[in-house]
Order: sequence, then structure tokens, then C-alpha cells
Amino acid sequence: MSQPQSASPDSENNAPAKPKGGPDLLALALLFLAAAALRLAHPLDFEYKYDQIYLFEKSQNIGTTEPWPTLGMSSGVGTKNPPLSIWIFPALAKLTNATTPEALTTAQIALNLLALAALAALLLQALKPEKREPWLWAFGIVSVNWHQVFYDRVLWSQSVLPIFCVAHLAAFLHRSTRTGSLALGLIGPLLGQIHMPGFYFVAAITATLAALDRRSVHWRYWALGATIATIPMLPWVIYVLTESVPRGGLRPSALLETTFWVNAFHQATGTDFSFRFGKSLDEFLLGPWINGRSTRLVLTLQALCSIIGLLAIVSAVGKAAARWQHQGPRAALLPASRRDEALLLTGGFAGFGFLLALSGFRLYPHYLLAAFPLIPLALVLALWNPTKILRTRIALATLVIAQLLTTALLREHLHQTGGSSQSDHGVVFSRQRR
Repeated sequence: MSQPQSASPDSENNAPAKPKGGPDLLALALLFLAAAALRLAHPLDFEYKYDQIYLFEKSQNIGTTEPWPTLGMSSGVGTKNPPLSIWIFPALAKLTNATTPEALTTAQIALNLLALAALAALLLQALKPEKREPWLWAFGIVSVNWHQVFYDRVLWSQSVLPIFCVAHLAAFLHRSTRTGSLALGLIGPLLGQIHMPGFYFVAAITATLAALDRRSVHWRYWALGATIATIPMLPWVIYVLTESVPRGGLRPSALLETTFWVNAFHQATGTDFSFRFGKSLDEFLLGPWINGRSTRLVLTLQALCSIIGLLAIVSAVGKAAARWQHQGPRAALLPASRRDEALLLTGGFAGFGFLLALSGFRLYPHYLLAAFPLIPLALVLALWNPTKILRTRIALATLVIAQLLTTALLREHLHQTGGSSQSDHGVVFSRQRR
């Protein structure tokens, strides 16, 4: 008689059975409504300065008074982006008949809400009910997280990534079919053509699949898709090869730097306003103010989110060490209970971070938008403990509610104050128009 196998440290055999559909659909619908409310409230209070003005003007001129460009606008490191990074905006303007900055911004918000709706549909369609709950919590975080809400509301090339990231995720989850592999190869390069960190993200995902799950992909179909997707960026490839442009460089020592991981922590937990708002929101952090007195509610919410994030790190390290001890190093990297998620996070989170660090370029927080929605998923799975499901759900519910309140308070604060010219966000459009 064979001996029973020992339970994996992250086995979900003890997880309560989940009904198929109803409760998950209701949860996704409620979260989507919260996402829509946060993104659509105060519709004129959006960021509008250099890049946004440039992209709006291009959206109106390209195809009418200007030809379609063969190169995009310059990136933060000085290299011009591929042309798709600009093409999206005149296409969106023509599709929605947007002729004002507020109309084009609303169209982009609608595109990002469509991405959330598509993500919700994908979770219901592609995931078994017993595997779905961590993804629902990750969906909750991207719905209410202040970083995601504010990026979704700004005219910026990287801000249109979510719909393409969801399409890439759908292709990944269906990669065992020829159509899925073709789509995986086709959509991947488009992420980089919209925003160059997408190239690093896709390279890390592809390398992970090739090394750890090679047989799950029809590689000939993947190669056909990738070849087709490279055609629009051939002028950009020639530009990179022939012009003197910043090329970064391999810096192994950069692997010791923590910039990517700190940014990931802040984006998953909804903490840190310093990059976008600097010191201009000190008053907000001490608010809301009642009768001239600070309630310090925002600081309390930030502390709660930070504590939960730190608990996630400790939990992730503990679970990986336990898998390593009981099942070996491969199991520490790829737990059998959630293989697809492990492959995604190995490539699209850890691998993505390592490749960006090795690039030698300065890493900005918005580079992580190429990994939508894997950053919050990493946090959720780090906390996930089916044997202590009530405690896990309380922690995740606290995180989502705290982020929801923080984002709502921040949106209201900017509506009341109009932002600040001393911050990266700048003065909101409604105040500029006055």
C-alpha cells in the first residue's frame, strides 16, 4: 500500500468549497462599481501638463494635419518610444470623437474601466472556482488602489496598458491552445511598443515559460504572432540600431538595489505619495481635518496598509522556506497548487524586477504598470492561507477598505485644493481651465 503524501505547505485541500459563479460575480460587480466611482468622480480634476498636452495635441493633429509618426515621444531615459505609444491616442480620439482634453481623458478612463470589466470576465471564465478567490482580492486592490486610479485618469502612454495586459494574461492562461500561443506571441511585443518596460516584462515571462513550462506553449504559433507584432516597430528598431541613444548597460550590482521592490510594495499596499505629490500633501496625510483639528485618519490607514504589506513579506518568505525544506528548491519556486500563478509571478514579477534592475536605467514607479495586475496578486498570494481563511480574509478586506478610503479622501482633497504646481501631479485641469 502506498504511503499518503505529506501535505504541501500551501495546499488548498482544506479550503472551503466555493459556489460556482453567483457570489464571485456579485463581488466583482461591487468592486467594479467602486472602481468606476473613484475614476469618474470630479471628471475635470485630472493631471494635465507637458506629456498630456503633447499627447492631446497629437491626438487631434495626427491623421489630419500631421502624418502618422514612425517614432513615439521621448522616454524618461531619453530614448524615443516606438510609435504605438502615440498611435493609440489619435485612434482613441477618432473612435470616440473626442475633441477636448476632458473628452479624451474620459475616453481613456472608459478604456481602463473596460480593462477591469474584461479582467473580471476572464477570472470568471478561465479560473476554476476553487482557484479564483485570491484573484478576486487582487481585482479589489487594482479597483481601489490610489496609484492605479490616478494612472487610469492621466493621458499617458503607460496608462493605456491595462487593456493590453489583460489580453496578454488571457493569452497566457490559454497558451496550451494554438490560438492562445499565437495571441501570446502577438500581444507581448505590443506591451513594449506602448511603454518600453513592457519589453522587459514580456522577456521575463517568455524566459520563464521556456525554462520551466516549455511544453505548455505552441512555440511556432508564438513565433508567428511575435513576428507579426514587430512589423509596426521596424522604424524604431532601425532608430535604436543607428542613432546614438541611451542604452543602459548590464549592472549586476544593481540586483542589490531595492528600488523596484520598494515601488512594488507601495503600489500593492497603496502607500507613499512622495513620487507624485511630494511634500505638497502633508496636510492631506494629517487629515481629514475637523474644526481645525487633525484626525490623522490617512496616516492611520497608511500604517494599516504598511503593516499588512510587511506581514505579506514575512509570510511569503516563510512559505517559500517551508516548500524548499519539504519539497526542494523547484517547489519553492513553483508550488504545484498554483502553477500558473507561480509562473506569472516568477516571470512577470521577480524576473521583471531583475531584468529592469540589470538594465542600468533609473526605475520609475510607473514602470510597474506593465505588470498589471500581478503586483497586487503577489501580495495576496503571499498572505493567502486556506487553513486560516478567516484571518486571511480579514487582513485582505482591511487592506482593500483602507485603500478605498485613502483613494476617496485623496480624490476629494485634490478637488478641494486643486493640486499644487510644486508636485509631480501639478494643478488639476479644472483649475487650469479657470
